[in-house]
Parts: sequence; structure tokens; C-alpha cells
Amino acid sequence: MKKILKIGVASLVLIGTLHTANAYEITCPIAVKVKSAQFDIDSAPDGWEVSEKRNERKVLNAAGIYSDKPVKLIQLKPEVGIIDGKKYESTWNVNTIYDKEGNWISCGYNSDEVQLIKKIDPSMKSCWMTSSKDQFDNPQIVFKCSTSELQEIH
Repeated sequence: MKKILKIGVASLVLIGTLHTANAYEITCPIAVKVKSAQFDIDSAPDGWEVSEKRNERKVLNAAGIYSDKPVKLIQLKPEVGIIDGKKYESTWNVNTIYDKEGNWISCGYNSDEVQLIKKIDPSMKSCWMTSSKDQFDNPQIVFKCSTSELQEIH
């Protein structure tokens, strides 16, 4: 009986491991707090100076997937597609032969004044995004990625 129980538990652990190995998710934080930001401007007009920003709360208002780091501005366009048999409105092919430096998720705050970025695991082949609002009307953006190929809808 103990041997059967051990095999059953080991099987459940293996199944759980396989599921998490095939997909994972990245959730954009709802807001970030900037301690201090000093903007560097080449030349301010006479009589003007740059104001420092302190202790400001920046709210999430944008998100996307990039080929390479977002600073290179190669944002990928979302498409309607099917992943693991389910249709999603915003999907992406990731880690293709064209993505030499991998893919990155960017969460933008206050019109991308601040961006948090995270690299997508290189074993992932497709991602989709879901968005909703919390009880305080703050946006919640979640990216889920899979080792399955994206099926595009034409």
C-alpha cells in the first residue's frame, strides 16, 4: 500500500512539474513608486531648469512584447491566435529565428515614463496577454507563455 501511495504521489509531482515546465506567467505590477528621478536635458531655455521628481506613484497603463530589449524599439504586434487549443485576442510568436537576443515583456507606467522589463524564457514559443481591472479600477495585465506553437488565424 505504501509503495502504491509513493508512486501516486510521485506521479502527481511529475505531472505538476510537466505543466509548469510547459507554461508560465508574468504579471505586470499594478504600480511602481519612483523614489527620485532627475532628467538630464542637453540645454534648457534661458531662465528654465529641470525639476526633480520624488516619491511619485506611477500606474500601469501599457504592456507589450519586444524582440530584444525594449530600448531598441522593436515592439511586436499582437495578433489573434490559438495556443494550446484556445483562442486569444492578443498573441505573439516568441523566440523565433529572428529574435537573436530573445524576447522581453515590458510593463509601462505613465505613458512609458517608467518601464519594467523581463526576459521571456528562451524555451517558450508563444505568449498571450489577458487584461482586467481590480476592485479599485487599476489595470491588471498578465502574460502567459507556452512551449506550444502559435496557430495564427487568417
